[in-house]
Amino acid sequence: AVSLSLQDHRNRMATYHTDEGLQNLRRRVPLIATWDDHETTNNAYGQGTKENTGAENHQEVCPVNSTASLDEKRAAQCDRDEGDVVTRFNNAAQAYLEWLPLRRYDGSMGVATIGSITQIIS
Repeated sequence: AVSLSLQDHRNRMATYHTDEGLQNLRRRVPLIATWDDHETTNNAYGQGTKENTGAENHQEVCPVNSTASLDEKRAAQCDRDEGDVVTRFNNAAQAYLEWLPLRRYDGSMGVATIGSITQIIS
């Protein structure tokens, strides 16, 4: 199911955290959380404006509804209106930060160098 509302995204994050493999991994090693634009829509990287979100599969107004055939839903890539894409992104980000509480402070975003050969760029 497509996550649109804040509660949809909270439910998705809750489901992710029930995965036994992920729970075992977290017990064994520290992890660095990184945002993936697929938490919202496919290739939602955007260019900072509502008109140019890059969201390939977001349908603000879906041309079909839940009563449409499966083929019609697949062709439209939706079965309900998905609303404002910026609201969708904000809902996803809020749920993400609730479940993976990252602490932002001056200098916390950007490049992190770990050791002599490993570099993480955010």
